[in-house]
Amino acid sequence: MVLCVFFLNQSNYCAQHIHSSSIPASGKPDTTYVNGLNRFARELILKSEFLSADSVLRLALKSGEDLNFKRGVFNSVTNFGVIYYYQDNFPVALQYYLKALKIAEETNSKSLISRAMANVGLIFFSNGEHAKALEYYFKALHLKEELKDEAGITAILSNIGNCYKEQKEYGNALDHYKQSLAKARANKNPGMIGLSLIEIGTIYELQSDTMKALASYVEALKASEECGDKVLIPSGKGKIAAIYIQQSKYKQAEELLISALKISEEIGDLSNQSELNQKLSELYVRQKNWQLSYKYYKNYTLLKDTIFNAKKTKELVRNEMNFEFDKKQTVQKIEQEKRDAIVAEEMKQQKTQRNYLIIGLMLMLIVAILVFRSYRQKQKANKIIALQKKEVEKQKEIVDKQKHILEEKHKEITDSINYAERIQRSFLATKELLDNNLNDYFVFFQPKDVVSGDFYWAGKLNNGDFALATADSTGHGVPGAIMSILNISCLEKSVEEEKLIEPDQILNHSRKKIIERLKKDGSPDGGKDGMDCSIICFDFKNNKLSYAAANNPIWIVRGNQILELPPDKMPVGKHDKDTVPFTKHNVELQKNDVVYALTDGMPDQFGGQRGKKFMYKQLKELLISISLLQMNEQKEALKTALDNWKGDLEQVDDVCIIGVKV
Repeated sequence: MVLCVFFLNQSNYCAQHIHSSSIPASGKPDTTYVNGLNRFARELILKSEFLSADSVLRLALKSGEDLNFKRGVFNSVTNFGVIYYYQDNFPVALQYYLKALKIAEETNSKSLISRAMANVGLIFFSNGEHAKALEYYFKALHLKEELKDEAGITAILSNIGNCYKEQKEYGNALDHYKQSLAKARANKNPGMIGLSLIEIGTIYELQSDTMKALASYVEALKASEECGDKVLIPSGKGKIAAIYIQQSKYKQAEELLISALKISEEIGDLSNQSELNQKLSELYVRQKNWQLSYKYYKNYTLLKDTIFNAKKTKELVRNEMNFEFDKKQTVQKIEQEKRDAIVAEEMKQQKTQRNYLIIGLMLMLIVAILVFRSYRQKQKANKIIALQKKEVEKQKEIVDKQKHILEEKHKEITDSINYAERIQRSFLATKELLDNNLNDYFVFFQPKDVVSGDFYWAGKLNNGDFALATADSTGHGVPGAIMSILNISCLEKSVEEEKLIEPDQILNHSRKKIIERLKKDGSPDGGKDGMDCSIICFDFKNNKLSYAAANNPIWIVRGNQILELPPDKMPVGKHDKDTVPFTKHNVELQKNDVVYALTDGMPDQFGGQRGKKFMYKQLKELLISISLLQMNEQKEALKTALDNWKGDLEQVDDVCIIGVKV
């Protein structure tokens, strides 16, 4: 809220500055002043300073209406629609665009009417109402053709193609994209040439004509590079690379994807970065380069989480902005009513004074009557002011009530997350269970948020062994916590219902159940989420352990050395290798061995003097150095090391490390 108020005040300052510097010498705003305000508001919208833009637009709209400047009012109303469109508030944006269309029709300007119709069509398209969008697009296209607006015709033809593509009418879509391409070439518009060629290539891919699609993408990339379009260049390279991967041209695909990813990172295109990281991961899977595949898959999942959180943040900001808008409109309405009452009273007083001058020397009785009339008018005015004051107080009560409701909603969300944390904790291995089965151990569990994607689970097997699982679910926060509950449930079913006692069998069965459950998420292929997990089965009577691991490592500190127990390089979930069974390993234990199971949270934590990752190597050295301490002291040493390394930086992931001394 503080930041929003700052921008609003800054906007008022800018608006006042424009007002004082742009109003003509006559002292009254003119059309140039209104156009200047609309241009300035447009710049603020492009910088996402929506509250500031709103303040400027209100001044522009009021001035345009006072001047009866229809074109200026049209631009102001259209810009209001743009603000709500950028906030994904399509119903409100549609109201403004329809209002702009009505104003345009009053001016009888084909240019303004075509702009308004194209905007209305865009809202219907964004809302999935493609038939309605086509109706307005074709009306706009007809007017653009009458005006011979070649750039407008090119853009609307492409939009019509988008509608047909969403309706899976690929023939009509291809025809309109080709018309758009022809117009773009005729007018030497390389940006639209590149965009049209990419859309044409997409249609060819949907029609399974890979060679034509590739030729179209290559031509699109050339056009985009000629005009330096840093949005289209990564898109073109990514689509070409996807076809090269299908053709096993891995080297060419790798060069294109890395180049495209670099450009997307420069311009901050998170959506394209996510898609390119996913493609790189798939490429390296095909090349069996598991390390790079895992690296880019982790990048992909982190970006997916970032985009998801950004959407949630955007939704909260939109709600807050709407609240501020409503509150501001209420206050402005009250202030306007007060100003109108004052103006009305001033006019009455002026009329009374004029009458005094005219009748000057009239009889005292008439003067007395006029004085009495003036007194009654003042009484009436005082009553009006008193009523207005009461209305202001009533509106203030409404605003305070809305603020209270917002605070209550925030408390409900916080309470819900805390309740979710208690539910998730009930699924974790209890201290009583661990104390009854482990002589000397510690659990260092530090989630990034209130709830966690990491978890630890334990259970007594039918053969008497004790199973201990340490896992990292896909995502963190609320999505990760939900995924962790699904993963724990699948582990429990494997042990309690299926009576499985071997760690590899437990992971195989859990993977099967996770895939079956996520097939029901509504996507064509089912969800690709799951977990990285290690399961250790302790046989303390014979000083042995058996384990199976999916990506997560297991270490044993023996004396001054650390033994690394290798995991299988695949997750527990849908994957290219999800039909490959997990591997069981057996290990002989020695007295005073310390077995460590962990997730990647602490090694991936940024910090230190140079802001780098903690890394697995440093963690191994730390565990060797503290392995002779008591287990509770080891836990404190790990927590201190993490806090010192992290410093003032944010924790980037959930942390889970478990140590068991033999």
